[in-house]
Amino acid sequence: MRTILSFILLFSAAGACAGGKPAPAEAKAVVHDLGWFSCRAPAGWEAGRDKAAETRAKIYELEFLGPRAGGAPLMVSAAYYAKGNTDFSSAEEFIRINSKDSFGRTVSLSRKYGPVRKTALGGRRAFAFERTVKEYLHPESDSEESVTVKEKFLVVPGKDGFVAFHYYAPSAVYEKNLPVFNKTVSDCSLKF
Repeated sequence: MRTILSFILLFSAAGACAGGKPAPAEAKAVVHDLGWFSCRAPAGWEAGRDKAAETRAKIYELEFLGPRAGGAPLMVSAAYYAKGNTDFSSAEEFIRINSKDSFGRTVSLSRKYGPVRKTALGGRRAFAFERTVKEYLHPESDSEESVTVKEKFLVVPGKDGFVAFHYYAPSAVYEKNLPVFNKTVSDCSLKF
């Protein structure tokens, strides 16, 4: 979302999920409670959170990093954007900015956006959309090495903020790992 690439590089450097092997099935999932929501981490995935940045930005986010595939990691995140946060004035602005490119297009050379659909989560009004993006694996160099990733967003508006769930995976393994995202979302408890 804000800096997906820096998150990828941070966890890559730390050696998260070394070797890209899936976590053992017997690993226990940990519940993380951020006040506005609580989520169960996918078993065996690395959890990340920047508490210092959360207070400054008024964005309270859990990021879960899974195994690497095709040069990029699998990621699931849940973030509560409090009223007055530094990124988006509303759920509607978040959706508008993330469901089209900066020119308002739904298709470009490196991106394709799906339609925004109305849905529900736990009886609450929500919105879902997907996008496909070409990501360069070495943006700091002249390398053209890239991977196509597919993303899914689920946004739940509230009175004083909103929660955005985000799934990020290389296209080749998107469908295979989509159940992990769906389970993470369904296991989350919204408290706002």
